[in-house]
Amino acid sequence: MSSALTSGGLVGKQQHDDRHAAARPCGAHRSASKLNLVYDYDLGAAITFNAVRLSYTYVIRSREFKTQPAMSKFGAMALSFRF
Repeated sequence: MSSALTSGGLVGKQQHDDRHAAARPCGAHRSASKLNLVYDYDLGAAITFNAVRLSYTYVIRSREFKTQPAMSKFGAMALSFRF
């Protein structure tokens, strides 16, 4: 038996810049300021044949820090066996 599947999604989050957090030890500080709104966009596909599944996911992640030069783009591949 074989099957194919595609998926995609967009996930966002709001974060705050806690450079002045009281929990940080004396003298410790952050050098990069966080952006308030960040997101991940992912697109994936999987193919299953009998007990073997091959899947691939591609992720585009927005910049998380103001000093970050560009967004991150990466992929992941997985091969799994069912027994």
